[in-house]
Amino acid sequence: TNYEQNSFTTTGVNSPYTKNGLVTPTAAIMYKPWATTTFYASYVESFDGGGVVSTSYENAGQGLTPAKSRQYEIGAKTDQGSWSGTAALFRIERRSEFAYDNGAGRLPTFVQDGQSIYQGAELAGTTRIGSQWEVGGSAMYLDSYYSEGQTNIGNRVAEIGRATSEL
Repeated sequence: TNYEQNSFTTTGVNSPYTKNGLVTPTAAIMYKPWATTTFYASYVESFDGGGVVSTSYENAGQGLTPAKSRQYEIGAKTDQGSWSGTAALFRIERRSEFAYDNGAGRLPTFVQDGQSIYQGAELAGTTRIGSQWEVGGSAMYLDSYYSEGQTNIGNRVAEIGRATSEL
């Protein structure tokens, strides 16, 4: 992959970032023991864009560098006609981005430091109730923590459940 990012703010600041020859592999293996059921395992690397820091931070307008993230997942899916279900275990590793407190009277600085881990399990299912209706539901257990960096190691990742990389 050849990656080019050009970020602009309302003041016209340009924060170019270019990187050529990025390798972002994707691999999956699937096993179908029955016609209606599939077991799978997958590995995905992706390149997340950096963006520009918003005006609510001391370093407003700074361009953030993109970074690779990795996702591992194993799971099962089944479709039994009148009902279907999925179950999965997952782990995502990505660069940490958060607001660093600069002390009283100063805006925080938005920083990129270390690595965040998101891991958990997800269950989902649907069932048909009549010819025109289907009911479904899902549940997820999510554990997150900072695993590397100068600060926050071992703490829960800030703002889980909100958009990641809120700039």
